[in-house]
Amino acid sequence: MRPPMPLHLIGFEALYSVAVIVLCIFIYIKTKDLQDLSSHKGIKYFRHAFLFFGVAYLCRFLFIPISILNFGLRLFPPRYLMHFSLLLTTYFSTVAIMSLFYSVLWKKLDGIVSPHILAVLLALLVLFFNNPTVLILAQLGFFVLILLAAVLRKQPFNSMYIVYVLLFVFWLLNVVSMSDMRFTLFVRVILNLLSLGMFGLIVMRILRVIKWGKDKD
Repeated sequence: MRPPMPLHLIGFEALYSVAVIVLCIFIYIKTKDLQDLSSHKGIKYFRHAFLFFGVAYLCRFLFIPISILNFGLRLFPPRYLMHFSLLLTTYFSTVAIMSLFYSVLWKKLDGIVSPHILAVLLALLVLFFNNPTVLILAQLGFFVLILLAAVLRKQPFNSMYIVYVLLFVFWLLNVVSMSDMRFTLFVRVILNLLSLGMFGLIVMRILRVIKWGKDKD
């Protein structure tokens, strides 16, 4: 029986996931001062987005050694492990994207519907249909709403709107990377390096916003 993932991809996927987790934690910590200075609820949701993005990638990272261990010990049927991993990743990534949506429209949405409830419903739908396309289409719809909401709030040229665009490109690159396991290692490396590049630009933009917020005070 073949291993759950080609061995030459395991180390690279693990390093990529760790890099994203570290960057998410860095953004979450660095934006705390900005939230404390402004007491803006939108910043709270924005910070939560990166916290849950980090947790989603932690699940992705932990799935690698767990699936390898399960391959050797035969503790669970592989499809059950895949379903459980998909459920967790769907939940945390959807909470992250919904938190971004709330960061733009928090005045209208705060206290109406929890991002966690919507994420649970979507995770159950994905599990029921056993089709990641449901997740991709739903999250794509959320991103489109985020960008439209930012435009309607007359934010298309500020730093935060650019962050939303970069996050959308990052998400899109990850969807492409994960959509076809037949990609060669070289193609995967290029896609994931581009993703990390997007995240690096996001960090730079957020640091600029933090500096502007501190200088303003």
